[in-house]
Amino acid sequence: MNVHAWPALAAVLGIAAMSGGMAAAQQRPAAVEVPLAATPQNAGKIAVATLMPTGPTTTQVMLLVSGLPSETARPATMYSYIYPGTCANLGLKPAFDLNQHVLLDETRPMQIWKSVPAAMSELRSGNYAIVLRASPADGFSNLFCGDLGHSA
Repeated sequence: MNVHAWPALAAVLGIAAMSGGMAAAQQRPAAVEVPLAATPQNAGKIAVATLMPTGPTTTQVMLLVSGLPSETARPATMYSYIYPGTCANLGLKPAFDLNQHVLLDETRPMQIWKSVPAAMSELRSGNYAIVLRASPADGFSNLFCGDLGHSA
């Protein structure tokens, strides 16, 4: 091969590799982070929900929580739900109960993984909110809320 052909071949191979990489990136599902607002009962704490599609009708939700109110009974428990509506106007009953495991390890920021039997596109339609709630022993009050719909 001619030495002068190497730069042209490298450019062609680079473009092919980049377009293949872009196609793979377009095929991979994208995770979406949804910040959760602390309620007055949990002021000063932060939380985020990360949604990742795991199939055509399932979504994985990872909750990262900085903490719970200091008066929370130990061991700490927290309940999570997806409600129809928005944080400003929650539906009467949860659409999805995400309480397969609620016991929390408070030695570091708390991570909780939940599987939701709904497509991510449905959850992101603007018609759902995620609520993190204190245990019944702690008053069952809302601690965090975040609208799952597309941000404006």
